[in-house]
Amino acid sequence: MDINERKREIQDEAIEAIIDSNFYAGVIMPTGSGKTYCILKCMSELFEREKIESILYCCNSIKLRDEDFPAEVKKWGYGHHLENITRLCYQSAYKLEREKFDLGLFDEGDYALSPEYIKIFLANSFKYLIFVSATLEPRKLAILKSITPAIPIVYKKEMAQA
Repeated sequence: MDINERKREIQDEAIEAIIDSNFYAGVIMPTGSGKTYCILKCMSELFEREKIESILYCCNSIKLRDEDFPAEVKKWGYGHHLENITRLCYQSAYKLEREKFDLGLFDEGDYALSPEYIKIFLANSFKYLIFVSATLEPRKLAILKSITPAIPIVYKKEMAQA
């Protein structure tokens, strides 16, 4: 099996795990393994299943928010959904309070797991939530486990497994 076939297999496994968790899940996958593709595929699946309107995408950098993520959205054919997605960096998102979103997409989610930034999860509500990260150290896993409702890690692949 070549590297692209293995990458697609891992992505499909992660997507299936997210769907099986009713789109309320965390995924840990290596950098370059297609985490963004997974969240976009799941977002598209939700659009097909039911009407979702409010989507919050959070990440750790302005470049990812304004350049890389929109480019990925367009690359995979989901550009028409960009108008429905509010995009914020964690440095701003944690200040939101009492907001309700149909879908929360948390890219590089380990950055959100700090005493301040965790407020994005605690002070707002999400019908569906997808958390992806390349790493999740034990201290941050403990913070993730403190969130209610719990965001379960439903799929994990280490670099060696990919």
